[in-house]
Amino acid sequence: MDEKVAEELGRTSVTARTPITAASEVVCWLADICGIWNLDSLHDRSDPEPEDNDTKSNMFFKVFFGPLWDEENTSGDEQAKQIKEYEDMTDWQGEPLVPGFKEACVQLAILFTSCAYAIQAMKATRDSQEAWSYACEANRWLGLLQGYMSGRGLNNGTVFSRKGGVAKNAPTALLREWVVDEYENRSWPSAYKASFEIAPKAIEKAPTFGASLSQQRAQQTIYEWLRKHENNKTD
Repeated sequence: MDEKVAEELGRTSVTARTPITAASEVVCWLADICGIWNLDSLHDRSDPEPEDNDTKSNMFFKVFFGPLWDEENTSGDEQAKQIKEYEDMTDWQGEPLVPGFKEACVQLAILFTSCAYAIQAMKATRDSQEAWSYACEANRWLGLLQGYMSGRGLNNGTVFSRKGGVAKNAPTALLREWVVDEYENRSWPSAYKASFEIAPKAIEKAPTFGASLSQQRAQQTIYEWLRKHENNKTD
């Protein structure tokens, strides 16, 4: 494939490829996947509603790629560990899993893993063996994600949404679980007082799960989560 044809197809020719271009192609594929997933709950309601896949895929760079890029020690290996944890889930905070929830969490974890490896390829020493290794891992996990989606019939936004909205709600659910863990790991005078201290940490942690938490509503949201958690403990 010559350079002109490759350019027309929106990709780099094989002979001109570098770890950075290979990783960039993976990132573009991941952004496209986010576009068709239609993860409306990740959209900032203060912004105009996205109207097409191109605009929706930009959410990938804001919610997924951006926070991973800013993370000093982004690691595909560490992200991959999350996949096994989600695959082994048998319940969610003591409650039965909603149909499709586990699959949604696994897919998000695979996306994070592929993206993390792509970022490592971009940040590694230019054209080094290490950079190529990361780029290959990013592409491998992208392929696994595509296969996982195809095997479960979740390769379009409509089907994905019918799974009880679990895909778009999974990031918030994961953040909520982290908040509850923070709460349970300490003794607090009350859930209300705990919400004020946990809120700033949760805002900072949210992008790790692909979630967002507004500064204006964070404390109130966390208080509602903790209050519900306490009520569930007494039921």
